[in-house]
Amino acid sequence: MLRNLVAAATMTLAAGACLPAPLAAAAGGDQLVVVQDGRLQCLISAQFGASGRPMAICGLSDGAPFGASPNSTGTSTPLNLAVMTGNAESYWAAGAMPPAVDRVFLGVGQSHQANGWTVTDEPGRARVKNDDSGHGLILNVVNWRAF
Repeated sequence: MLRNLVAAATMTLAAGACLPAPLAAAAGGDQLVVVQDGRLQCLISAQFGASGRPMAICGLSDGAPFGASPNSTGTSTPLNLAVMTGNAESYWAAGAMPPAVDRVFLGVGQSHQANGWTVTDEPGRARVKNDDSGHGLILNVVNWRAF
């Protein structure tokens, strides 16, 4: 667990410029998938922002940090988003989820496929997987980990 947090912190430092805060508005075709009884939401994108890469960006629906969120380097700003790129890079980021008209709400046991990602709401957690790479995130309101 500590190794994962250290790796995530390192990736955050290395990829700090990859995700603007607050996030830009969702692009056409991006979907916001809401899971865990509305407590978590993930922006699912085939080509996110200027990077043009597939990304899943997840956070608590109220914008608060996860229970285990670290602070941004040199500030007391909590990193409140979990980010996974299509090529398996994962890191913490700070920002706000864009407003989206196209929301999909999942209940426990339901899955939704969008933009090359599959989101599954499981008991006590959610799974977001890139369909091409097979990598993704497992999340709950306290923490997340890459797989």
